[in-house]
Amino acid sequence: MQKVEHSASRKQSEEIAWAESEATDETTYLLSSKANAERLLKSIDNLRAGQTLARRLITLAETPPL
Repeated sequence: MQKVEHSASRKQSEEIAWAESEATDETTYLLSSKANAERLLKSIDNLRAGQTLARRLITLAETPPL
């Protein structure tokens, strides 16, 4: 039983590491251009100032066909 728990824990660790790597890559990409960096930093400032609006995400199934 211990071996199964260890295997699941290792898989979770690998998934977390992959997700963190993806997030870092996305942030690096967004900061790679001056315009994108300015928009991202402004968004962060707005979030910290409480100037945000929560919205429901639209799923692909909800979008009209092209």
